[in-house]
Amino acid sequence: MDYVKFSLPGAAANPGTDPGTNPATNPGTNPQEDPLALAKNIRLNKTSHVAQVFDMQGRSLGSVSFANGASINDAIFAKFGKAGVYMVKIGGKIRPISVTR
Repeated sequence: MDYVKFSLPGAAANPGTDPGTNPATNPGTNPQEDPLALAKNIRLNKTSHVAQVFDMQGRSLGSVSFANGASINDAIFAKFGKAGVYMVKIGGKIRPISVTR
């Protein structure tokens, strides 16, 4: 790839003045029609998670957030400072987590 051209849909600076930027003569310059053009709205993957934390009696202790690839055990210990078994809800799933230090 020699270069990347960023543009908004339908925003041609001076169509027809430069044959390289005219959508009629160069089909790669119209982001509406070109499937390889860069899109304006790009969705990125979520880089962090939020988990609700409960004790073994079901009482809510709070929530912790942690990045992808990080240990939820470390995040719980950093927030609450106590070793033990916690019930953690991420999304719709609840599972026990054992935190040791």
